[in-house]
Amino acid sequence: MFDLKLRAWFNNNMYEVFNIDLIGSIRYIKLLDIYSDSSDDGESQIKKVQLLENIIKIMRCSDFQDKNGKDIFEGDIVKTNYGTFSVYYNKKTASFKLGEYSKSDLFDLTGETILNFEIEVVGNIYKDKS
Repeated sequence: MFDLKLRAWFNNNMYEVFNIDLIGSIRYIKLLDIYSDSSDDGESQIKKVQLLENIIKIMRCSDFQDKNGKDIFEGDIVKTNYGTFSVYYNKKTASFKLGEYSKSDLFDLTGETILNFEIEVVGNIYKDKS
């Protein structure tokens, strides 16, 4: 069964998406702070904020893992034996790609790519801007 995993970039932090609610015509997103060490009691902190697409960037999980077992998400920067690429979701082909948004697709992200490219997640396009 496919398990949809999402994460979000908000206020210069990465969060796991806990859920998205629709209340009237307003969408709210609950974010779980699992990526930082800022929690005082060691528990994950949940934030509920209005979902504004120009402020909160939501990223889908590709359902693939890198060579270290880390989930590969849209927006990740990955190092391979062929170079360093960003991972993005191509809406036209409904598939994950390795490459750049402004350039043509270089590679499809598939099971075969995972086996042959020695992929390792080394960052994300929001936190590690060049």
